[in-house]
Amino acid sequence: MNWIKKHQLYCDIHYAIETCITGLSSKQEPDYIAALVTRLPSKLSSILGRQYNVGGCFIHQKPCAKFCNPALQHYKSPEIGDLLIVYKENSPKGELYNALLLQAKKTGNIYNTTISAGDTHQLILYTRWPRFQYCRAGYLNGQERSINPKTITTGAQYLLIDENKFYNTPCGHHTFWCAYADEHLTASKALALQIINLLEFQTGRPFVSKRLHMDHWSQMIWDLLQISANSYFNRRHAGFNNTPRGSEIMDFFTEICNQDSNQDLNLNLNQDQDTDQDNEDYGISTLLIVRNSQE
Repeated sequence: MNWIKKHQLYCDIHYAIETCITGLSSKQEPDYIAALVTRLPSKLSSILGRQYNVGGCFIHQKPCAKFCNPALQHYKSPEIGDLLIVYKENSPKGELYNALLLQAKKTGNIYNTTISAGDTHQLILYTRWPRFQYCRAGYLNGQERSINPKTITTGAQYLLIDENKFYNTPCGHHTFWCAYADEHLTASKALALQIINLLEFQTGRPFVSKRLHMDHWSQMIWDLLQISANSYFNRRHAGFNNTPRGSEIMDFFTEICNQDSNQDLNLNLNQDQDTDQDNEDYGISTLLIVRNSQE
């Protein structure tokens, strides 16, 4: 993509993002995430064009990671993330996947945000990736994952929410910025640009198909997609689908989790119901982008 086209796309996505949060009556972190995943998909789909399908869902009860190392068990169990952006590219050559996991944080200074002592547990997860067990994650509770390498990754970043909008850019003031995990957070790129970079595999972290031998990063991403899909289907089954969760999200979850996905989803849905957890909303708010390419 040449720079002129990329710059225009960047500005278009930026304007769409800012439109999504216009008029929010409450401006807490979950409100911003809900606005992004429920309002952005239709706008983003129109901007990206016919080859792309975009869907999103908001899920409040986020899964957590309980550290297995006894030396870390005095820390609270951090949330795995507030928002998961997943890109899938279908082409005659096969399928490619990319993911960006984001932890939201409001700040008054996007270039100098210090992680407080009370949030150290989240920083440990994103910078050291110690072995952990899922908790508050439905049927995944107790299952262990160990992400490698044990260091920061472009696949897991902080989503800074600029309360002041002091810093201007050629496209205007941005509310959302991405920052690499560090004790002192510094905005790296605007979310609008990171979405484009995710589609070009210039940020995020790729993961592999479920048909292949999966590393634990890939397994974790599929885990998050799976429990989010279960939560969405449970909500529909129970008649709780009053909140907009993306008009085509069921089709998107089915597509993104294909390879016998319907059987898997139904099986896990039944497991949740058998344990009397069907009213729980386990999962992660998700933005799904699928491209069908002929190249």
